[in-house]
Amino acid sequence: MKRRQPPPTATWVLQHCTPGNPNEAMLGDLLEEFESGRSAGWYRRQVLSAVAIGCLREVVSHRVELLFAALWSMLAPAWLIVMANFEARFNLNDRIWRMDWPWSNLGYMGLLLGTNLIFIWAGVVLYVIPELWAAKSLKVGRLSRGVLASLPVLCVLLAALVVLPGRFLDENQAKYGQAGYLLDSGTPNL
Repeated sequence: MKRRQPPPTATWVLQHCTPGNPNEAMLGDLLEEFESGRSAGWYRRQVLSAVAIGCLREVVSHRVELLFAALWSMLAPAWLIVMANFEARFNLNDRIWRMDWPWSNLGYMGLLLGTNLIFIWAGVVLYVIPELWAAKSLKVGRLSRGVLASLPVLCVLLAALVVLPGRFLDENQAKYGQAGYLLDSGTPNL
């Protein structure tokens, strides 16, 4: 007699999408019930229930982190307004969009990514400091090394996507002039 096999997709979901360590006992119990005559629909419902319960347990066990993330994300609009004022003051948007095609898009994406990364890193630092202070394991040297280790990544990213393309902008302005017209022919540069 051939053994019935449970739906492979549901088994894969149970093994790979359940938060935490895979529960071999639960998988064994579900397989046993399925082989004793339960339907494939029953097996799928049990798998979805196990994944949902596992996700709920993870949310409950990380409620402090989720609360901080929700409160910190409420500050994002204010941060974006501050950064928009900074961008307008230094006229970064016009400088970026005057570049040739690939550099303008890359520069704009780099500016957005840099702005968002700074906000996210500030939130991480503000969360980690009180957490380490409460655990009495706050070591300023270790924390500052961690933050400083990530700063070169941001600097390289901003330099590669925002500052270096400015060289091409300067060359483009020298060739076409400020208004975007070829200096020797008077035809617009499209």
